[in-house]
Amino acid sequence: MPTFFGTPPTSFINLTTQNTPQVPGKHSNVRGQPNSSASSNDAINVSPFNQLRDQHFARDSGIIVGTNSFHDTSTASLSRRSDSQNATLWPRQALDQALRKKEESKLPEIIVQYAKKGKALTCKLKDVDPDGELASHVTLAQLERAYVDRGYHEQTSTTGSSIPAALNDLELPTDLGTDLKGFVLDQHQDFDNGTGDGEVTTVVVKTCFVFCFFAGDKSQMLTPWSVRLQVTFAHFYGVLSPKTGYISAEDNEGPLQATNGRQLGPEPRRMSDVYFLMWKKYAKPSELHQIKYFVRNHAINKTSKQIALAAVGDDIPEWANHKDFDMKAPQRQAILASPNGSAIAWFLINHKNDLGVKAVTKVSVFKTIGRDVNGQAEDWLHFIFYIGEPPKKGRK
Repeated sequence: MPTFFGTPPTSFINLTTQNTPQVPGKHSNVRGQPNSSASSNDAINVSPFNQLRDQHFARDSGIIVGTNSFHDTSTASLSRRSDSQNATLWPRQALDQALRKKEESKLPEIIVQYAKKGKALTCKLKDVDPDGELASHVTLAQLERAYVDRGYHEQTSTTGSSIPAALNDLELPTDLGTDLKGFVLDQHQDFDNGTGDGEVTTVVVKTCFVFCFFAGDKSQMLTPWSVRLQVTFAHFYGVLSPKTGYISAEDNEGPLQATNGRQLGPEPRRMSDVYFLMWKKYAKPSELHQIKYFVRNHAINKTSKQIALAAVGDDIPEWANHKDFDMKAPQRQAILASPNGSAIAWFLINHKNDLGVKAVTKVSVFKTIGRDVNGQAEDWLHFIFYIGEPPKKGRK
């Protein structure tokens, strides 16, 4: 390599700068072409040694330098993967994607549709931020102000009578006592929605609609000719055992359901909040995060039934031959997003400060033979959601 003392000849400068693609730097634009604002003195620094060095840098960074083309990627300077790794990585990812699409094409449409929603819920479950925007701040005082617990008077729980074989196999209690608590919450009274004064104001408009509001809350509206203001007749019946990490939702109808969407009702109005507050009421501090099983006993929602039947693919089996779907199964994702499963997802998502970061790791689907209101035999659908630590991979 020739050595120059002082300024090199003009012919050499032209030789080393013509037809030489530039590596992006402080004097280059995004496509690697020289920036028009660069000073003319920069050409002096372009020597055969620097040119060779830049070519090596470009090659090692994943930048392809050619006579008439220049290709760069936004992560080029971060990626140092070898050519052999790149040769297998992309085909493998493409193959995985193709196989996944092929498998999805075999699934019923309702499974594919709800599995997408279930994946979104799973992402929220894995989020480790307990104080995020999804955190719920309802209190037990709000619950006790709006609902009356009439007491669970049966010795054997409804779930214990419905699915005794499943509970026995999982070593979960069936009878009420020290290890199993029950609650029968009814919203059968007027409520003050947390203001504490109970003041109710009514305004009659053209003698047709009655608007009920208090303490500035004008969101409550009842249908024409309502006799009892504000009451929704919502109810939540269930059992729980903090010692064994078990909850069963037996009979639930929130304010929106009970009023056919006409009234939001008092806080807490969501099943996920109600069951969390009852769990917190009975669980010791050391038991709060020990939730392991959440049962949806005798699920009657039409959409949930359709998803369950599509997931199983045939007649839903009894417990002896129950169907399990693990974390990665699209059927589990779909059941998680079903009306009966989403409440459990939000139970975990909204209360991470107390429950910790949890996920639904598996779901069991099965049926028992029950009786309708006329005493006729009918199939009863049940879900058991298994709750545990989410995989560390993929946590935010």
